[in-house]
Amino acid sequence: MELYAAIAALEALKQPCQVVLHSDSEYLVKSMSDESVKRWQENNWFRTKQARAANADLWEKLLGLCETHDVKFVWIRGHSGGVENERCDALAKNALTQANLPPDEGYENRDAAEGRKVKITQEGQSCRKCSTPVVKRTPKKPKQTQAYCYEYYLRCPKCHTMYMVEEAKRALIRPLPV
Repeated sequence: MELYAAIAALEALKQPCQVVLHSDSEYLVKSMSDESVKRWQENNWFRTKQARAANADLWEKLLGLCETHDVKFVWIRGHSGGVENERCDALAKNALTQANLPPDEGYENRDAAEGRKVKITQEGQSCRKCSTPVVKRTPKKPKQTQAYCYEYYLRCPKCHTMYMVEEAKRALIRPLPV
């Protein structure tokens, strides 16, 4: 909600402005002030190697607005008697009861598989880590001690993640020792 409020406030401006945006969301203020959001964007919206940034669509929109406007983010303590903060909370609670709320496009139109691991089974599918299309590779000759090998595997050319394809798994038949 705090992200959406910041976006709505900046979208209401008719021309580029210098803005001091106050928010009781420490997450919003800190992420924008220390430029964590720009790092997440550069990492294809991953906060860590495995954790995706929530609301990437809203962060993307906010970053775009911050390029138009010169925005300084300031954190204020919420629910501490600040007149403006209490007024904003009352307006937000009132807005929730309205029937004509705009849809959250990023939430409602997200991929059904988001949040779950998507099985990578064929060349051209997007890598789970960086969304780059994977390519088919042929492995080296199997070791003599292996019970099975893979005819091929899939590999991301960008982050080098390998995906072993179950359909490519082959049992190795070795002669019995005499």
